[in-house]
Amino acid sequence: MRNLITFFILNLLCQSLTVNADELTVTLLGTGTPIPSIERFGSSTLIEHKGKYFLFDVGRGATIRLSQIGMYPSDIDNIFLTHLHSDHITGFDDFWITGGIWQRANTLNVYGPDGTKSFVEHTQGAFSLDAFYREKQSSLNLKGLEVNVTEIKEGLIYDEDGLKVSAFRVDHGAVEHAYGYRIDSDRHSVLISGDTTYSENLIANSQELDLLIHEVSVIEPKLLQSNPKLKSISKYHTSLQQLHKLVEKVKPQKTVLNHLLLIGSDETELSHLLETKFQDKNIDVGHDLMTIHLR
Repeated sequence: MRNLITFFILNLLCQSLTVNADELTVTLLGTGTPIPSIERFGSSTLIEHKGKYFLFDVGRGATIRLSQIGMYPSDIDNIFLTHLHSDHITGFDDFWITGGIWQRANTLNVYGPDGTKSFVEHTQGAFSLDAFYREKQSSLNLKGLEVNVTEIKEGLIYDEDGLKVSAFRVDHGAVEHAYGYRIDSDRHSVLISGDTTYSENLIANSQELDLLIHEVSVIEPKLLQSNPKLKSISKYHTSLQQLHKLVEKVKPQKTVLNHLLLIGSDETELSHLLETKFQDKNIDVGHDLMTIHLR
C-alpha cells in the first residue's frame, strides 16, 4: 500500500513539474504609443519560457521597466520587432549598450522586418565612440555588443527547446513591412498583434489562442470627423468595433489590450465600453508591468 501511495505522489509531482516547465509568463513592459506618458512606456512585451526570455519590441523605457522587475538587458538574448515605427524601437540603443555594459555573455539576436539590419548597424555606429571609450576605461568586452540580425518573412522564425515563434503580416497602412507574432509552447499559445487595423491574416493565425495581446484605438467621434489627421491615423489602427468583430471570430481564452491610442477618451470610458460591449469576452485593459501566467 505504501509503495502504491508513493507511486501516485511521484506521478503527481512529475505532472506538476511538466506543467510548470512549460509555463509561459507574459509581462507587459510598455503599453503606450508615441505620446509620452510616465504611466505607459513604449511598446514592449516580455515572455519567459523555461528560464529563457524573449522581448517583443523595445520601445521607450523598456530597460527601465526591466530594472523594475529585477532584470537586466543582458538576461535577454532574443528580440523580435513588429515594425520600425519609433515607439517600438526607441529603447533599443539603451537596451543594447546597457546589456553590453553588464557584460552580455551571448550574441544578441534581433529578428525584424526589412530595414532592421540597417537600423541596428546605424545604432552601433552612433555608439561606436561610447563603446571605444568603455573598452579603454573599464575593459568592456566588446563581444557583449555583438548583434546577429535576421530580417524575417512570414512563417516559423524561431524553434528551440519547445518554443516556436511565427511571424505573419498585418495591415498597418503605409508600413509595408509590419508583422504580428504568434508564440507557441507545447501547451500554450500567445499572439501579439503589433500595430494593425482589422486583419484577416491576423485572424487566420489566431486560432486556439490562450492569450491575445492586441492594440486598440478609441478616438472621440466628433474629433475624428473634424480632424483629417486623426481620421488618417484611425485607418491603420484597430477601432473598438473592429476589435469586437475580431474577438468574436478568434475567441481567445483571454484578451489584453495594449498600445492604447485614446484621444478624447480615457481608460475609465474604455473600461465602461468593454463592460457593455464585450460581455463574457474576458478582455482586460493592459497596463505597464502587468503579468499573466499561463500554466
